[in-house]
Amino acid sequence: MNPHLQISLKLAIEALQNKKYLNAENILNKVLIQDKNCYPALTILGLVKASQNQHHEASKLFSKATKLNPEDAQAQHNLAQSLFEIKRYADALFAFQKATNLNPLNPESWAGLGSALVKLGRLSDAVKAYESGLNYTPNHPELYLNKGATHFQLREYQLAIQSGKKALEINPSLTDALINLGRAYEAVGHLEDAKDFYQKAIEFDPYSLEKLLCLGDILGKLKLYEDSIYIFDKVLSIDRANNEGLFKKGLALCMLQQYPEAIACFDKLFVLNPIYPNLFQWYLSTATIICDWDLTKKLLHQFESKQFMLHPFTALSLFDAPDKHLKFAQNLISATEQKCSSGVIFAPRDNTKKIRIAYFSLDFRNHAVAHLIAGLIENHNRELFEIIAFSYSPVTHDEMQIRLKKGFDQFIDISQMTDEEAAKTAQSMNIDIAVDLAGLTHGARTGIFFHRPAPIQVSYLGYPGTMGSRIIDYVIADPIVITADQRQFYEEKIVYLPDSYQANDGGREIPTIRFSKSELGLPEEGFIYACFNNNYKISEETWQVWMRILSRVEESVLWLFEDNIFSSENLRSQAVKMGINRDRIIFAKRAPHSEHVSRQMMADLFLDTLPYNAHTTASDALWAGLPILTCTGKSFASRVAASLLHSLELDELITSNFEDYEKMAILLATNRNKLEEIKHKLQQNLHTKPLFNTKKFTKNIERSYIEMLRQYDANLAPIHIDLRETTPNT
Repeated sequence: MNPHLQISLKLAIEALQNKKYLNAENILNKVLIQDKNCYPALTILGLVKASQNQHHEASKLFSKATKLNPEDAQAQHNLAQSLFEIKRYADALFAFQKATNLNPLNPESWAGLGSALVKLGRLSDAVKAYESGLNYTPNHPELYLNKGATHFQLREYQLAIQSGKKALEINPSLTDALINLGRAYEAVGHLEDAKDFYQKAIEFDPYSLEKLLCLGDILGKLKLYEDSIYIFDKVLSIDRANNEGLFKKGLALCMLQQYPEAIACFDKLFVLNPIYPNLFQWYLSTATIICDWDLTKKLLHQFESKQFMLHPFTALSLFDAPDKHLKFAQNLISATEQKCSSGVIFAPRDNTKKIRIAYFSLDFRNHAVAHLIAGLIENHNRELFEIIAFSYSPVTHDEMQIRLKKGFDQFIDISQMTDEEAAKTAQSMNIDIAVDLAGLTHGARTGIFFHRPAPIQVSYLGYPGTMGSRIIDYVIADPIVITADQRQFYEEKIVYLPDSYQANDGGREIPTIRFSKSELGLPEEGFIYACFNNNYKISEETWQVWMRILSRVEESVLWLFEDNIFSSENLRSQAVKMGINRDRIIFAKRAPHSEHVSRQMMADLFLDTLPYNAHTTASDALWAGLPILTCTGKSFASRVAASLLHSLELDELITSNFEDYEKMAILLATNRNKLEEIKHKLQQNLHTKPLFNTKKFTKNIERSYIEMLRQYDANLAPIHIDLRETTPNT
């Protein structure tokens, strides 16, 4: 080689190494003016351009160099890397393949080959590429790292864990492997292990926002909310406008019921990034939880003008509009459906075996849903049915959880399984009908049903509305909660039970605990209106009606459940604005279920909310002998109390507008004889009418399951099923 050329190339390399890119370019351009095909100059100039992220120019230089010397593996690798950087993944793949053929001992080329395959969506081929590279360089941590990350994308979590651990064996300080292991353990539900790996990663890199956010998030999932807030504060000390840090801190504050501080986080983020995922939903729902109606109205105005996403469960308490409920459900479910839809094919059912019903829930514990279904589970006909729990409930060992474990034929804990694993477990057990008791409530694992755990899938009880997807075949209802004209707003087919859709435990104890009014903070004289619904169900319009009622009924009080101290204060302040003494609004603290039901005997009349009625709260009040006055709307959630009252033949307590509701509330307070007549009728009907007849209800829901299976066995699509049109022995 020409000595002058050697000197020039040496100077260019030194300039490149010292990041004096302009000097290097000047030297190399002079060389190329003299010899445009100078291979070393083209290669070094390509590296100079790549070092400055000028990958388009670099790829042209490397391409020319590889044409001059196609057997140079490093040049092929450099070309592939630049093509990858400019997102020409197919071309990069071709170049990486050449590089690995020329020099299979270069692990970076195998890593690049796998990365290009990942970008092209060929994940399984990418795993094979990493494995090929490991055959040549078996102790290369980056290849194990990438292999593990690709297994994670394939949801092969155990393989991801194996690869991540191997990468760490080779390089214990590889923080990306620690993070990947944390995510894999998190995906399989091993949250403590995930936390440990995230903490180790932070020991190596204490100021990494990504790693801090991972740790803060897992601490929240472990319900270590104060610890998670500490981590998110550290994130915000590094980057005070960090979107994820603000949002996740707000969520943790919500879990601690520190709602004003949570709203401050959401408010700041709303200014920075109003379309941050799920921000609007949590901002709005937090406003409703504390009954801050001014903020609620402000956010709803933003919602109407900008069409933010809204969780369908939150929408139930804000809109009496089944068409909107359908739209919100479809919006929520569509992305999940695309990711999780399953083409599983089920074998023909063996009609000689018992029908296997699986109930899926996060509420097999001391929870409203459990109190409703306990009697149903125990009363199922074991000669015809096998009843199995698929539980992702917390392990509480409370009285209700112990009772349910005894009531089911099998109680399977799926909390540590992925959605797909839970579905496959059900498939392997030949479940005939999968019943989702959670629907679109917070914490529900709807993704399980997109993997088709059973050939027939049913939504029941936990969520009063459509799931927004035909992956759910049926929703169990009655003619009151879903009227014929509202069917159009349901993706599912409707199963109409002959009485109320709501299961109830007629075997529960009659309230025996006796309280004095003074013990409960109630006045000895005067009419006691009550509502023990969650505070977020109290709309401003409902509140205005209640305040008018109090103003018309002297010495009356309103007895409410205290959800949180902020809602209590806001409600009292709203009462004062409407001329009602704040002392006439009395709050009941949370209490054990038996005490809660018993204390309601001290009230005179339960005032229901609209558009989200009392559900389990309604049946509890009725069981305590407390009449409920309800106002019906159009949506499922707004018609549940009417369904319960109709089943007890107490239709005189069902109104269809707030004017009649207000008049009836006043009438019953001023006409004690009328109220006592209704209370007597309620006491008589509790034990003679269908609502609390658990055995009759169980037979009806079993009839519905048999009708669903008849359709399926006949290879027919689901249809609306009306059990009023079939005889009990069919």
